[in-house]
Amino acid sequence: MTRVLIVHAHPEPQSFTTSLQNAAAEELRKQSHEVVVTDLYALGFNPVASSEDFSDRRNPDYLTYALEQRHAYGNGTLAPDVKPHVDLVLWAELVIFTFPIFWFSTPAILKGWIDRVLLSGPFYGGLRFYDKGGMRGKKAWVVATLGGQPHMFGAESVHGDLSGLLSHFLRGTLGYVGFDVLKPFFAYHVPYITQDQRVELLESFRQELRSLNTRPTMDFPSLSDFSEKLYPLTREGASSAHIAQERTETLKEQNRNGDERLVLLDGMVGATIALSHNEMKDFYRGGGLVASIGLVFSLFVLWLYL
Repeated sequence: MTRVLIVHAHPEPQSFTTSLQNAAAEELRKQSHEVVVTDLYALGFNPVASSEDFSDRRNPDYLTYALEQRHAYGNGTLAPDVKPHVDLVLWAELVIFTFPIFWFSTPAILKGWIDRVLLSGPFYGGLRFYDKGGMRGKKAWVVATLGGQPHMFGAESVHGDLSGLLSHFLRGTLGYVGFDVLKPFFAYHVPYITQDQRVELLESFRQELRSLNTRPTMDFPSLSDFSEKLYPLTREGASSAHIAQERTETLKEQNRNGDERLVLLDGMVGATIALSHNEMKDFYRGGGLVASIGLVFSLFVLWLYL
């Protein structure tokens, strides 16, 4: 049994989006999953993030919203209209979002839910994001409706890829806090299709729900592919340029009042040493041997100068 939270955001209770939400709850309950539905419009959820969210301020003179969220969560002083939503997300193993696409984005009420509920602290913070985020090991699924037709979306289409247009939510929000994000379900051209087409589309959605356990996930970065300062790493380790940059930055911090020539020398040496075995083979095959001798000679002269 899976604990499922459905976050629903549509202003019309009789909408097709609401029918999808109802179908999801019904089908998943048939599969013996525990399902809770949060209807943001029905609840009258306040989407506006403000200083009023915090009764006990960490800094009463200046509002840094994320830091106040972290403070409120740690002190147990979250706003009373926020805490139940936070508790539900932390409780759930799968979170499903059902909403219509407005301006290639989420409805404002859902964006406000993101801002107020996905707190700094339990959900993300520091280097706790993507596969290190607070929701790692849990799943999220976007089920969205729109008026556009399928041929309008794609790599060569007039609007581009729809998942890309929603990357601020799929990657920048759900993936960022650590969810395994399932491939979205999009219901196209909904306001203009016939009732028979809607019935067919709804049945197609039910079929997707029956195979949800095998639904593929979206690919997002793994922090293991990046250095501590978030420079990308090569397959065999840190790239030479990035290692040189990191070493230079580190030495600059250690030698702010020292000799910058030492920093330059160490950066050049770091760039040379950091070449991987394959990079070195390609370097020599490409006639880089003479150049490498010249580089070593230059480093020796620079060392003498120092």
